[in-house]
Amino acid sequence: HGDVLDNFFKNFFRQCKEPSRFGFYRVAADQADKLLEVIKEFLKDPDTNKELLAPHKVDTSGYEKKVQEEQAAQTADQEQKPEEQPEQKQDDEPKKQEEMEQKNEQNQESPQQAQSNRGYQPIDESKINWQELEEKWGVKRDDLEKSGDLDRMLNYGKSDLVRVSPNFGGEAFELDARLSFKKDG
Repeated sequence: HGDVLDNFFKNFFRQCKEPSRFGFYRVAADQADKLLEVIKEFLKDPDTNKELLAPHKVDTSGYEKKVQEEQAAQTADQEQKPEEQPEQKQDDEPKKQEEMEQKNEQNQESPQQAQSNRGYQPIDESKINWQELEEKWGVKRDDLEKSGDLDRMLNYGKSDLVRVSPNFGGEAFELDARLSFKKDG
């Protein structure tokens, strides 16, 4: 009884947790449109049509065994004696250092992430061209400041409904809109 996306992700997550409850079938891409309806009919009664579906079924048993082994290894690691855990932490330190180096490289590649590491920085009001904003869109700084929308917008939020009058082809149109500021590259 939820929305479409919510239901999709809940079902997807549930099926990922229990992959043995469903199966995967493959067909050639050039024959997919012809075989899709036939496979759907066969899947309505999979036990009866097991022999016909067998060549198309994807065997996931290898993946399931691998997941079970990983889960067993994780539970075994958690059940280790307290004396063994410090040794494990020493082994994990080089891995953690490698992960930190990778994160630093990613931060250098992405300026937005680097900016978030320096702390929160609101939009600099001095970089806003108020004259152009008023000429093109009919938005005045004083009006935004009086309504309290300016503070929200400088902190990456949206304003309440604001009356704007954009000029298109020499004609002005009046309408209500919610505004927000974004940094330009």
